[in-house]
Amino acid sequence: MLYQQLEKHLNKSNFLRKVVDDYTSERQGLLYYQLNLTTKALIVSTIYEHIKTQKSGHKLLVVTQDDNVAEEFVEELSLLLGKESAIFIPDFETLPYEERSPHSSIRAKRLEGLTRLIKPDNSVVVVSIKNLMRIIIPPQILSNNILTIKVDDEHDLDQLCSKLVSIGYNNESEIVRVGDFARRGGILDIFSPTAKQPVRLDFFGDTITSIRYFDPLTQRSTQEVTEPIQVIPVREVLLDDITTSDNRLWSKIHSSGLYDGIEQDVALLYEQNSTLIDYLPSNNKTIIFDEYHYLEESAEEIFEDATELYLKYNSERKKESAKPLPSIDNLFLDFDRLSALLRRERHLFLSVSQFQHKHIKDSIISPFSSQLPINGDLSLLRETFNQKLQENWQIIVQSDNQSQSQRMRALLVDFEDKINFKIGVLQRGFNLEDAQLSLFTDHEIFNRYKQRKYQEYYATGESIIDYNALTPGDYIVHVDHGIGIYEGLKLMPINGGNIECLSIRYADEGRVYVPTFQLRLVTRFIPTKGSLPN
Repeated sequence: MLYQQLEKHLNKSNFLRKVVDDYTSERQGLLYYQLNLTTKALIVSTIYEHIKTQKSGHKLLVVTQDDNVAEEFVEELSLLLGKESAIFIPDFETLPYEERSPHSSIRAKRLEGLTRLIKPDNSVVVVSIKNLMRIIIPPQILSNNILTIKVDDEHDLDQLCSKLVSIGYNNESEIVRVGDFARRGGILDIFSPTAKQPVRLDFFGDTITSIRYFDPLTQRSTQEVTEPIQVIPVREVLLDDITTSDNRLWSKIHSSGLYDGIEQDVALLYEQNSTLIDYLPSNNKTIIFDEYHYLEESAEEIFEDATELYLKYNSERKKESAKPLPSIDNLFLDFDRLSALLRRERHLFLSVSQFQHKHIKDSIISPFSSQLPINGDLSLLRETFNQKLQENWQIIVQSDNQSQSQRMRALLVDFEDKINFKIGVLQRGFNLEDAQLSLFTDHEIFNRYKQRKYQEYYATGESIIDYNALTPGDYIVHVDHGIGIYEGLKLMPINGGNIECLSIRYADEGRVYVPTFQLRLVTRFIPTKGSLPN
């Protein structure tokens, strides 16, 4: 993990020591500013590493303006702290009152994240303000519907399959995706969002005799499972716990089951409801507001949009026969109430620039600064390195993968023993003045800023982390253009320079060129049941 590699240098920073001291002394309402996304993540990581030595089961909640910022924040934290320490819970991609449920991959990712929140471990949770305001099922209901299964357990197969249906699983003839289950005689296959692969349960009568992971593409077992497994819900409406007495809602459920858009009716289906805040441990959480002034603006827009959609849907529906329409307060918690709840907890603010607000008690400028533009000028880069080395700075150069790191080493061979080359790239480089630490990314050096990850949750494709692992003729999948054939590397003129790109050929002889620093846009194609694309 990158933070551990940087820790001895970061410990020299008086500023970061003050952040920890402020946190330990429980100073509230502090704003730390002159920060970009990467340096914000460094501050969060510093607090997290301190908490690890002091507490267990503590949750750091980072609240951002939207899902895009939240996901980028988690990418930084995952590189700094490790993926197991950073939790991103995506919001619904649907509009308020829209009769459409979130995509299955979003549902699975949300349930995985909510389940992780219940666990009593230290972690950082990053969510958008809209997601935090959203009304959802109480954590106790979710917890009560998590199944723990192990070898030698006794289960009535019919009842177990019925339970899987009630927590959102689809009964299929063969497992294809997360959220499916399949029964064949005394064999039950289940694919839970938290599992690395689907599991196959073998029964003798009502007794589970074996549990094995298996490959859904080949149907072959890959590993015997000896420890208990968890099967979590895949929908946020759990049929066995619905308490509504509204006949219109029950009629809709009886006719359609988990109908499209049912997640937005949570407040009508259960006597009690919650927000994500209720999933966090009492008196054992810290709230970090990212650009608080933007959070207020976003919350206002959320309620304005929801009001407009409520009026639209309410005027169009047939009131006599239609199911009830939830009020706006049944979809989202008011921001002022939410903010007041959060500010009762230990909290702080992070921002690019200083701003005034009634909740800000004190403002502290950071000693972080951005790297000056290099624009691919290696002479300027060498001059910058030499100057910093003369002043005893520590220099780190990051690259996306081993191939690019080797290339950077070759370009900077005269600095081989003077600077550190690392794999894994943060969004931005920085200078931490009071620790004399300077971090560069090859993206910034060559003026090609890091691209957003296009993450397809639970896809069957295989990630490509190094283009040297590809062979011409391999099938690969581009996130926008689909399946094509890899032809090899080609230099292409981009932004006034020559950039090495993956050449992908398509059926119409068209080609797409993907820069080697954008490997996350493509995955290796894995055929289903041995078939190849036409």
